[in-house]
Amino acid sequence: MCWFSMARLFMYVFNLALFLAGGATLGVGIWILNSTSEVTLGDLSFSENGAIVLIVAGSVACIMGFLGCCGAKKENSGILGLYFTLLLILVIMQVAVGIWAAVNFDSVGEAVDTSLDALDLTDTADAKTLNSISEQLGCCGINSTDDACALYTSKTTEGCACVNTNYACDDSCAAGPIYEQPCDVAVTNFITDNLRIIAGIGIAIGLAEILGLIFSCCMCQSIKEKNGYA
Repeated sequence: MCWFSMARLFMYVFNLALFLAGGATLGVGIWILNSTSEVTLGDLSFSENGAIVLIVAGSVACIMGFLGCCGAKKENSGILGLYFTLLLILVIMQVAVGIWAAVNFDSVGEAVDTSLDALDLTDTADAKTLNSISEQLGCCGINSTDDACALYTSKTTEGCACVNTNYACDDSCAAGPIYEQPCDVAVTNFITDNLRIIAGIGIAIGLAEILGLIFSCCMCQSIKEKNGYA
């Protein structure tokens, strides 16, 4: 019973925290999506794409947290079994994405280049995403082949320097911060500089998910034994 109590306590604490965090993330995502202008929180700014990511992540977290808490509260092996299955699928998907990334990309820089090259700057949401990146990391355009001056004057990316002598620029080009570093370099540098933190967060999430799998499985087995099913 000691193991059962420990597992139940973990399921309560972990999934309650997951549910609250998911609810907060979902709320922020909906708020950003319905906002008439780009939202800035601290040093981070969010566009429509970022809002959708927050909504999906928050919804998944809320569902998982609710199932975990409800299963532990009611000592229902069916709910805990569903929770275990969904969490296992989530872990498998994360591992699959990690393997896919390792196979398809030789470096962080290559992965960043592929992701940024997929942006369509004629699309408003993608243009806002690049704008957010450029403002936060102090960069201009996707890579060094972009016409920084054209991007600046068209307002596709804020803060670009008018360094292309073949493009006619007016005096407004000199106003505000001027960024000459391409964003693929800036994003790659940001990730590599913070790789330990990112890896630490990933490991912590992975360990919590593994504990969730173990404890939910233990609770299911104990409930079945308690009810005389095993």
